[in-house]
This record gives sequence, structure tokens and C-alpha cells, in this order.
Amino acid sequence: MLISHKHKLIFVKPRKVGGTTMQYMLARFAGDDAIVSPIHKPPRDYRVRNIRVLQDAWPSRIEHIAAVDLRSLLERHLPGCWDAYYKIALERNPWDFAVSMWYWVHRKGRRSRFKSWLFSDKFPGRDNIDMYTADNEVIVDHVIRLEDLEWEWPALCERLNVPCEPLCKLNVCKTPGRRHYSTYYDEEDEEFVERRFLRTINLHGYKF
Repeated sequence: MLISHKHKLIFVKPRKVGGTTMQYMLARFAGDDAIVSPIHKPPRDYRVRNIRVLQDAWPSRIEHIAAVDLRSLLERHLPGCWDAYYKIALERNPWDFAVSMWYWVHRKGRRSRFKSWLFSDKFPGRDNIDMYTADNEVIVDHVIRLEDLEWEWPALCERLNVPCEPLCKLNVCKTPGRRHYSTYYDEEDEEFVERRFLRTINLHGYKF
């Protein structure tokens, strides 16, 4: 989660969608008075700042606070920000997301079979759509699909009138032999993920 008063920008950070990279890049020009939450394994030049303004009122992990909860916090503690600022979030192809999550949860140990994990109670199955919607309505101004980030990032930099630095890649599981996500699925797996993430698929027009 990041709030830049300098650029009138709010970033809502879902899980495993490239959010750590996005937040790191945004924090570089967000301004000294920005509210910047922690990220996983931050680079040395990353600065968490001014987070207590909101964290004292939100005891959970504020870096992944949902937009509806952040809106409520801002209405109480920084009135006017939510309506006045440009609000963005990230999303990712659900089938790609599931494979990425499988690699992430097994990053420090032996991996179970993808199918076994997918159909077990260990599969988080979180639908990130709840991070940026309320009552089935999108409440941020723009949701960037991770697959479109290559051209969405320059467009965002232009909108904010900041230099367009090349995107780095943070919080990525560097696993040798990792293949395209589609190769991990059979028909049963594909349909299971489609049912679980149907709202996201319908909203963003994702295809397997």
C-alpha cells in the first residue's frame, strides 16, 4: 500500500501480482510525506515512511489492506484523499497466479504435485478481486493487468509526470526449469481455477 500526496496517487497492493515491484518503483518518487508500507525483502534504498498515520488504526498487515478498508481509514484519518486521488491496483491471469502461488509457498521446501496442492485445503484460492472491489463494483480508478505492465507502466509515469525508469523484478521465485503456466494444467485443473476465479476472469476477460 502506498499513498503519494505529491502525485495524488493511491496504490492498493494485492498478493502475487507484481505488487512488490510496483510499490518499490512508485516509492522512489512518491515524496517524503508519502505513506509507504513495508514490502518483502526490500532493496536497500527502499524507505518505509509515515506508516503510523494509518497503522495504529489498522493492526493487521496494512501492506495488503483492501481498498474498501483503506477507503474507510482515509475517510476517518485523512478525509478527502480517497475521492481526490488517482487509485490503482494490479491483477493477474488466475491460472498464472495459481502456479506462481504454488512456487511461492514451496520456495523453501519440497514441492507437492501441483494438482494435489491445488485441490487441497492448502491452496489459498484468494481472489484478488476483493482487494479492489466493494459490493461487486470496482472502487479504484484503474486496475492494471500484470500482462499489460510493459506498456501500462510508461503510461502511468506519463500521467504522473515522472521519469519512466525501467521496471525491476522483485519478490520473484527464480526457479530453474519453470515453464509457461498452461503446461501445469490438465482439463480438470483448468476448470477448477476457472470456477474459483470466475469473477476475475469475467471482469478482465482472461483466457486460459
